[in-house]
Amino acid sequence: GGGGGDAAPRPLSKSELRDFGTAATVFVLVKTKKGGALGTGFLIGPDLVMTNAHVVENADLVVAVTEDRERHLATILSITKPQVPGDRDFAVLKLAEPTKAEPVSFSTSYHALDDIVAFGFPGKVTANDRQTADKFDGADQRALPAVVTSTGTIQNVIESKLHIEVLTHSAKVSQGNSGGPLFDACGRVVGINTFIAEQSLTAIVDKKKSKFDIPQGYQWALASKEMLTFLQ
Repeated sequence: GGGGGDAAPRPLSKSELRDFGTAATVFVLVKTKKGGALGTGFLIGPDLVMTNAHVVENADLVVAVTEDRERHLATILSITKPQVPGDRDFAVLKLAEPTKAEPVSFSTSYHALDDIVAFGFPGKVTANDRQTADKFDGADQRALPAVVTSTGTIQNVIESKLHIEVLTHSAKVSQGNSGGPLFDACGRVVGINTFIAEQSLTAIVDKKKSKFDIPQGYQWALASKEMLTFLQ
């Protein structure tokens, strides 16, 4: 299971964490007037999915795809209005019908050097997954790209300038991971992956200037403490 409450946490084996995290992680498809977008979410109830507001805020249609390849029409039940990067960035989606997967549990006990695992659907990886192509070209509407996991440690726990508790961590995430869960070793959610630190570099290629964004190795997750306050 998800490791239960904080009373007597038990570290999960790799296979237990993989199976539980995969079942709880949701592929979020968003349709807007300008096209489509992809993101990640996770089950906090049989018919409730947590994600980032910036994943779904401009959506005309949201579809959540669960591990069993079931497509669920989703409506936005509650959402924050982020003003600047690093702001509280949360949304709860309500699915048209419940799922059978076990929802996550949360922990507000997290410290620097704690082991963590990020689950999600980073576009740079899922773009190479045949299942993604099958979903968008209509070959298999039940296709679901494989969830991508990345391990690391919490680097620090800070209160940001916006007075928001944030975890920086070393698990590799990128666009598409937004809204995805950050699990501790016991399978409890300690954060939601929301943004990454990048440095912009300009290079001259064939006499033309090109701009590149280079990830700097710092990933930021809004802490579970902030999620629980929002949910309450």
